[in-house]
Amino acid sequence: MHALKRLNEANNALDISSEDSETSSLSATIRMLGNLGLKNATVLFISDWSGASEFDLDRLKYLQQHNDILSVVISDPLEAALPADILDSASLVFGDGKYQLSVTEKTKLDKANLGSGNNLTNVLRDSAS
Repeated sequence: MHALKRLNEANNALDISSEDSETSSLSATIRMLGNLGLKNATVLFISDWSGASEFDLDRLKYLQQHNDILSVVISDPLEAALPADILDSASLVFGDGKYQLSVTEKTKLDKANLGSGNNLTNVLRDSAS
């Protein structure tokens, strides 16, 4: 019970105005690795590769010339589509630090499942307008 209380306190302490930092992006990480001038290193990426660009992949190919690049691709099935019966037991609120989407009815759930390019930020922004 103490752990749940601490988790609740940590959740309540989150700043709703926060947004992803550029320094925490996949592109920034790949750029930083390129700047290190690694040789004979093993680099392990655990990512969903969301937002990876052709330029990022080209940088990785360059890094791979002198290093071992390993990739573990992860995915969250809930990012692809929310279960149709999820609203039977709860209403949902999604947020990305800038926008929020309250999903309380099937039409909103369908809109969230369709997405705007399957990007939560686009779905939240489009719902706000």
